[in-house]
Amino acid sequence: FCEMNGAVFGAGMPKEPALSVNKWILSKTATMADTLAKLIDDFSFNEASNAMYHFIWDTFCAWYLEAIKPIMREGANEEIAETKHVCGFVMEQILTMLHPFMPFVTEAIWAETAPRANMLMCESWPVLTAYTDTKAEKGVDYLFDLITAVRSLRMGVNIPPAMKIDLKVKGLSEASLSVLTQNETIFKTLARVNDLDLHYTDDLPKGSISQAYNEATLIIPLEGVVDIEQEKARLRKDIANKESFIVRTKAQLENEAFVSKAPANIIQDKRNALAEAEQTLANQQKILANLS
Repeated sequence: FCEMNGAVFGAGMPKEPALSVNKWILSKTATMADTLAKLIDDFSFNEASNAMYHFIWDTFCAWYLEAIKPIMREGANEEIAETKHVCGFVMEQILTMLHPFMPFVTEAIWAETAPRANMLMCESWPVLTAYTDTKAEKGVDYLFDLITAVRSLRMGVNIPPAMKIDLKVKGLSEASLSVLTQNETIFKTLARVNDLDLHYTDDLPKGSISQAYNEATLIIPLEGVVDIEQEKARLRKDIANKESFIVRTKAQLENEAFVSKAPANIIQDKRNALAEAEQTLANQQKILANLS
């Protein structure tokens, strides 16, 4: 993806970026470099490799690369240039940090991506404290958490992942509103939103679903999106199944003979499943009440 979209390798450290998502990934990379160095110094290699795995897949791939796709397609020239530089630079830091765990493949990629004065094994460990930006991290973390909340709300009523929806957001703080306004294109792209109203103040519209997230309330009108009567019937069936499961599981956990003989991990799995089912049931009952 980085090479296909013209990420710039071998250009050195970027100047301080203007886009918050680029500030975010540079700050996350700085934190990761410090964390990884400490874990390796402590010989905590399993924790170090696990931390690196999650940074690459969760932070860089799942969020950053997805977030910059609309910038690469629709951004201004200076935004695209900045993003290409930051993307290539962060990829180089990933290769450097990954080198102790995967020396041969990282060395090969390092040599292929740009003319290099040194082999990767001779490069210094990343020291990126100048890029640490707690405010940018907090703001973009909130943005991504809100996208996750919208996706969860969509899944609750079986809205197809590719379908674009209208979204109303009520009660945003000034700081949250600023983050969403600055990153509206990213938010709409990743949450699959068509019309976005960030200043909604009215009551919950009929035939819609909502979910509270921090100080804000997310509202999705369902008219024309799903068959409301069909969705209500599905929810009633799911609720009945969940209630039956909860009754059976509670009976098992209250049965002293079962609890005394079953392995501890089985008991814990049952408790976890019960808690998850109760949470899902509460969400489904709320959605059904909104639709009725």
